[in-house]
Formats: sequence, C-alpha cells, structure tokens
Amino acid sequence: MHLIHKTFRFEAGHQLRRGCFTAACSNCIHGHSYKVEVTLASEELDKNDMVVDFGLVKCGMQSIIDEWDHALLLPHEIASTYLGRSDLLKLVSVSWNPTAEAMAEVIFFRMAFAMNQVTQGQRYSMYSVRVWETETSSAEYRKDD
Repeated sequence: MHLIHKTFRFEAGHQLRRGCFTAACSNCIHGHSYKVEVTLASEELDKNDMVVDFGLVKCGMQSIIDEWDHALLLPHEIASTYLGRSDLLKLVSVSWNPTAEAMAEVIFFRMAFAMNQVTQGQRYSMYSVRVWETETSSAEYRKDD
C-alpha cells in the first residue's frame, strides 16, 4: 500500500456547543492555528509512479481553506445570535459542533468528493485526515478498512 501525505495550515476561530469538558471551549470564542494532514492511499502507482500529484491534492483542499481560513466557525444555534453583525465578515455557520474531530470528518468527505471531481478514474482513495488544534492535540478521521 502506498500512502501520500499533504499538510495544510489555516487560522480560524470557533465556539463549541455547551456541555464541553472545559468552559473555555463553550463559553467564549477562541482561535487556533490549525494544521491538517490529508492522506491518500493506493495499491499501485499510476503511469507517472505517483499515487496522485500533490498539486491536485492542494487543488482539492483549496475550497476548504478559502472558506475556513481566518473565519469564525460556529454551530447554527450560536451563529444565529451573531447574524447582522457587520464586524464578523467571515462567519461560517455549520450544522455540526466545530471540534477537531468533526472538522476531520467534514474535511475527509469534502476532499473525497473534490478529488473525485478532478481525477476521475484514478486508483487511489482518501485514507485519513488529521486535524491539529494545537501542537500537541489532534484528531483523526480514517476510512474504514
């Protein structure tokens, strides 16, 4: 099995739904310097001896970076309290709790769709996505084997 990894970085703020372990996560907006590692897998290499070109992986991730970089990610019920605030120019309202775990799963499926659009017929698949909130804390979503 061949695996390739591509790492991305973006800055974003979020506020989690009530009930998280620490009040700091759910009682206030705070931000992180996120790092994301996307991993793709293939049993065999293509005619260029690659799993897939790293440039195509970058293209697949670009829409997520464009949407989330320097944005405030909030669950719908929290985001609704900020509607009409002109000072929050890049508010992203999401149906899920914007934890690292949920972000990894969302990125995984958005990347799988995006990569399928740009490289139809290739013999690789999404393998995993890991999201770091801090240098020492990460969450991973992995394809079922």
